[in-house]
Amino acid sequence: MGILEKISEIEKEIARTQKNK
Repeated sequence: MGILEKISEIEKEIARTQKNK
């Protein structure tokens, strides 16, 4: 069940990086 949480965090970080760009 920790995988789903990790994916959510990774996706959030990716979105943040794209927003900064």
